[in-house]
Amino acid sequence: MRLLVVFDIDGTLTPIKSSWNFIHTVLSTKLRSEHYKSLFFNKELSYDEWVYLDLSLWKGLSYETFKKILYAIPWRRGIERLTKLVNNYRDVAKFIAITGGFSVLCERVMKELGFEWCIGTEIELDENNKLTGCARRYVGFRGKASTLQEYIEESHEKYLAIVSVGDDVNDVELFQQSDVSIAFCCEDSVGRYASIHVRSCNISKLVEVLESILKRLIMMRLTAL
Repeated sequence: MRLLVVFDIDGTLTPIKSSWNFIHTVLSTKLRSEHYKSLFFNKELSYDEWVYLDLSLWKGLSYETFKKILYAIPWRRGIERLTKLVNNYRDVAKFIAITGGFSVLCERVMKELGFEWCIGTEIELDENNKLTGCARRYVGFRGKASTLQEYIEESHEKYLAIVSVGDDVNDVELFQQSDVSIAFCCEDSVGRYASIHVRSCNISKLVEVLESILKRLIMMRLTAL
């Protein structure tokens, strides 16, 4: 039985707080996107409507251009330490990611960092490999906890404990569903909901804390045997 370690991506593994905003900035659609954002938070739009309107701003964009923009997003400083941790603990811990960002970043998390599973916003493409302005699926606003529960049920695996790492208010429900939660590089308004608040924005510091937690949880399991 392994531990399950669940990461957010935007703002946690990357210094970019929102991959959506990053693309809007690159494509000069940020002004209109900010209008839709204000409508959502003023409760004039549902989250489904907000996602649709945001994606509609990129309708007709080639997937290659879309992917190139997302591949330009850097990882946080010290990411090599996390990759090493994932490899070293693979036998005792399963690393996954749940993001409100895009599945292109999920591809990178699995390929470049060695995570075993990830879910994010999957965009719909037309026959010419261009964005249709719609999404095939996405994680709901503050829906990470329910997404995690669905994953656990569908994986048919039992886990020793769940450890979560995030940086935003959208991660709070995920924190609450975890045995140990780590708020990383975020405001106290988010950090107060987590078991541990790592204020440093260097992944190396996060890895130190995370490795200590993993060792403690593994020792607890061995003691219980």
